[in-house]
Amino acid sequence: AMVPAFIFSAVAAAASAPLLGALGQPRGVLRPCQLFSLVQALGLPGVWTSSAVANVLVSQGIVGASVFCDCTAALFNLTFTGLFVRVCGMGYIGAAWATVLSNWTQFSLYMTYVVVRRK
Repeated sequence: AMVPAFIFSAVAAAASAPLLGALGQPRGVLRPCQLFSLVQALGLPGVWTSSAVANVLVSQGIVGASVFCDCTAALFNLTFTGLFVRVCGMGYIGAAWATVLSNWTQFSLYMTYVVVRRK
């Protein structure tokens, strides 16, 4: 189910400039929106899987792991957004990359918890 959803998301991101243009958005924002969407799409599998694992854990009454993974990923996102946007001078696209890294960090934290806890 994730592969078709990812393909749809990637196509939607790639088609966002003409779509937003047809909806009357200013020409100056079309390409930046498209680039932001394309970068963000790279983190979707990680965040989707993390959400699924989080739901399973919470349904089993394991809330602490979910809170830890989500809060750590949020702090990671906040830190790297500031670093990429301000320090590295990447501008708005730095925020997109920080979110992608945060999504995959969250995924890694959940997978680590599941593997370690399974033993």
